[in-house]
Amino acid sequence: MTIHFLLTPDSCSARRLRRLVAEQEAHTEVVVGTWSGLVALAAESYMVPSKEGVWEENVGRTIQNMPDMFWSSSLEVAESETIRVVTTSLRMLLEGITPGIDLSKAGTSSCSDRADRHYHDFVKLHKEIQKALPDNLTVIQSILEQSADYVLRLVHVYYLDGLPRLNPWQLALVEKLNGDCIDSPDPALENILHEIIPAIDMRNPVNATEVIASRLFDPDSAPVSLDQSVQWLGVRDYLEEAEVACGIIQEKLKSDPSFAWRDFSLLVPADNAYTWAIREVFSKAGLPLSGLPDEARVQDLGREAILYFILCRRRPAPNMALAALVTSPLMPWPGAVGHQIAQEIMGGHYDFEFTEQADKAWKRVWQLIRKSEEKPAKLKMAIKEFASLLNADDEVADHNARARGIAEAAGLVLQSAKVVPWDELLATVSPENLSASGEVETTQEGIAVFTEHNEPWRKTKRLLVLGFNEGRYPAAPARSPVFFDEDITVLKAESGLDIQTQVDILQERRGLFKRQLSSAEEIVFLVPRKDGLGGNLTPSQSLPFMARLFEDVDEPGKLIHDLEKDTDREKIVGIATAAEGLPVMPRVKDVSNLQLGFDLVMLRTDKEGAARPQSPSRLGTLMTSPFAWVLGSVGITARDWEPEELSVAEKGTLAHDVFEHLFAAGKNLPSEKRIETSVNRLLNESIIRICPYMLAPEWITERKNLEGEIITAALAWRRLLKVAKAKVVEVEPWIRGSFDGLPIHGKADAILSLDGGNILVVDYNSGARREQMRKGYDSQTSLYRTMLQTGVQDERLAEVLSNNPEVGVLYYLLNDQTALTDTSGWLGSQVAGVEEMGEDISINAIALIKERLAEVRKGYVRLNTTEDEKLFKRTAGVTIYALDDSPLIRLFMREEDE
Repeated sequence: MTIHFLLTPDSCSARRLRRLVAEQEAHTEVVVGTWSGLVALAAESYMVPSKEGVWEENVGRTIQNMPDMFWSSSLEVAESETIRVVTTSLRMLLEGITPGIDLSKAGTSSCSDRADRHYHDFVKLHKEIQKALPDNLTVIQSILEQSADYVLRLVHVYYLDGLPRLNPWQLALVEKLNGDCIDSPDPALENILHEIIPAIDMRNPVNATEVIASRLFDPDSAPVSLDQSVQWLGVRDYLEEAEVACGIIQEKLKSDPSFAWRDFSLLVPADNAYTWAIREVFSKAGLPLSGLPDEARVQDLGREAILYFILCRRRPAPNMALAALVTSPLMPWPGAVGHQIAQEIMGGHYDFEFTEQADKAWKRVWQLIRKSEEKPAKLKMAIKEFASLLNADDEVADHNARARGIAEAAGLVLQSAKVVPWDELLATVSPENLSASGEVETTQEGIAVFTEHNEPWRKTKRLLVLGFNEGRYPAAPARSPVFFDEDITVLKAESGLDIQTQVDILQERRGLFKRQLSSAEEIVFLVPRKDGLGGNLTPSQSLPFMARLFEDVDEPGKLIHDLEKDTDREKIVGIATAAEGLPVMPRVKDVSNLQLGFDLVMLRTDKEGAARPQSPSRLGTLMTSPFAWVLGSVGITARDWEPEELSVAEKGTLAHDVFEHLFAAGKNLPSEKRIETSVNRLLNESIIRICPYMLAPEWITERKNLEGEIITAALAWRRLLKVAKAKVVEVEPWIRGSFDGLPIHGKADAILSLDGGNILVVDYNSGARREQMRKGYDSQTSLYRTMLQTGVQDERLAEVLSNNPEVGVLYYLLNDQTALTDTSGWLGSQVAGVEEMGEDISINAIALIKERLAEVRKGYVRLNTTEDEKLFKRTAGVTIYALDDSPLIRLFMREEDE
């Protein structure tokens, strides 16, 4: 029996030929495939066993044991890289020599001294390994030595010269297989094989596309007129490329009914970023793709877990590393628990603790994560223990194994270290690019996707070339680190070695690029200006060769029209453009206020089923956005995961913490000198507990600035307290009471006692309060007073309140060292920096909160309108921060005139 094998240069071409063979029913015993498939079939037919990895392991060991070779010094610096380069170069020489010829027989007399030495060192290396051949050549050698009398089946090979290029060993195998065949070749199969080469008419190109496809890189081509069959578009980056390509196809399908999906093709770089972007954009647009590489990026969970663990042990631990680690599928706890911990961390709370009933492994892993370590031996033990406690379920078993393996590698780095080599350790455990390849789906009706290094497998009307930048179309050949191109040319001439120079490889790739371009009637080249990290990119080195083909193009860059330039955009044909106008936030139309039918105060209840207390800030949210209040009651709030950034709120929290320790309850006021000398220590202690990321060197400027601001505010606060003869009687007390039948509580920053017996509830504040107070919309003042008058307080506070003093509220603005109160005449004009604004500062706020409470108790939720932000700012002096608590709030805003 004879199998007819159609040899193709790549898998996409093979799939196309299989369809053609099936359609024509040309032969019952036909196999279509690439070179690896042919070797496997031949080895099976001639009963030759395969070999894997034996030769490379042997060469690697031998390289290390041969002194005084040209690679010896490199081996000491970069062992694995040197072994790889030497092994690859020896393979190149052996694959380039005719079977049966010894490397030592080749002449190198005309080579440079460098190349001559390198070549003879390779001869010595080959002799040292007993002249063993690479595994792939050993299989071919065994087949060549076999008699046709002892084969399971005969194989006749059909192939096109140069597609693919065959080295002497491969040619010898094809000749052997065809020579052993007794059947004549099938002309029908030879004709089908020619289908993979698009016909290029060098003589009579009819448009600019055909001119490029037929005459590109031809130095003698006369320039012709440029038409609209080809365009070059400058875009931002690969993401915009995918969007623009999708838009061009959509626009053409809409404007020209004669076009269908099958009439378009994409030529894309062999880059996972492009594969991902194209799949995302085209799937959302509902455009089917045919031939897109199905190579999904797989997260390296094992290495990531060890990397994040080490980052967490190196203080200060980045928030994002902590959050990413606790949510890893390799953690021993369920995903919901990990997300709960992460939300606490991203909210600035680092004191999460598991309950006593929690799994021991959970608690131990959390202990290991929270510790810091500077001793290599202890860190090594911690990494090993951490890896042993990771989730080992079947679905993550491979990642668990990777984690344990990289933990061992980290241990070797720490083995003999006296101090932790953080940089080397982090480099050792850095995640790798993993991918999971699947079958590439090709259909006749979808948009065809060709990849940069493969043959086009279908003719289309319009081709869009993505990633047309330097280093691509064609890709520049890699330079051999062992032989210069001139030396390879001499080796080819003197020894008969069939190995490729850079020029040979470039010519081969240029031919492939021209065949790709000839697969379409029109072409759009997309030229990204930036890479994924924002670095500048330049156009493909093929652009100057294209410019030479056309008249009146004195500068290659003038071929490119940038989408960002209005004048260029007017010259582009067929792009999808958005209608003019400002972007509009999406909203649900015709939305009305919500009637939920039950008491919404009861959304938050205690164990006994009673309503849980509301805080002044929660009631402030109810006043400005009842919908935000409801979402907050059920825990539906947005909490973005983002890198650490020192916000106004965090600065205020740190300042509050320092003030709490500087101005302690029942103690004398600190001296100015003590304030100036203590703030640095107190701030560092606060940072360790609240914002540990600020301990990193890159935050030194922010730390120093904040320290200076706190000292200035603390000195002014001391002066105010001294002149007012005020005493700090309580710091950070919880105050409880009731308001309109609802339990309320709040945590004041401090309680002051004045000479006349009156008390002030203090709030250290960094916001703009003055306008809000003047317009009667400050709710906290009245609520704190109500709590003190209606609730049962702790012992110290109860003693202060025993004489029924009058209660006032004071906001101390840290940013401008001003105090605002709701009192009149309590502090006197002699106290500088105080503005007493009177008790009417909360009258409007309290009335509005009572109205809102009455509504939500009936289940009625008033939705915000599109005018609320302006309205509250102008009439109440209030900024509605709650509108950003969840994207749902703006989504369900009511359209309403002011």
